[in-house]
Amino acid sequence: PSTLLTLPSKRLIHFLCKAELRDNILTGFMIRKLDMVFIDRSNAQNSVCSMRHTEEIISKGNDIAIFPEGTRSKTGEMLPFKRGGFKLAIYSNTEIVPVTIKNSAKAWSHSNLRFRPTKVTVHFHEPISVQGLKDTDALALSKQVFEIINTELKR
Repeated sequence: PSTLLTLPSKRLIHFLCKAELRDNILTGFMIRKLDMVFIDRSNAQNSVCSMRHTEEIISKGNDIAIFPEGTRSKTGEMLPFKRGGFKLAIYSNTEIVPVTIKNSAKAWSHSNLRFRPTKVTVHFHEPISVQGLKDTDALALSKQVFEIINTELKR
């Protein structure tokens, strides 16, 4: 059986992860055990296959966690969101639950390989329906989610 991260709700969560991390010496073994969905961002055909696999996971009632920036910020400030995850939500007609994670950059900065004791908080926002949205709405949807998270980060 696969090892998956679970929340107190007991819902299974699969994380999207860039394919390069699969072979990372420090995290590769753990990431493979967590049954993450790997996205090959350097190959459009493989990326499409990964997104189809993700749609199958969603259709089975599982959740997908996406970090819409696509990479870790070097400064701790949020980067612009990529639209792929929002398009996926629209295609699969799956609501989005924005999540704000505060202080994770202090706990594990981009330039440091060690964790620092830090209080990291996670805030789950109200779900956003994608009912009736089209592919062309992905950018506006990404901006909406960005603003929700950014507002919470500034509190």
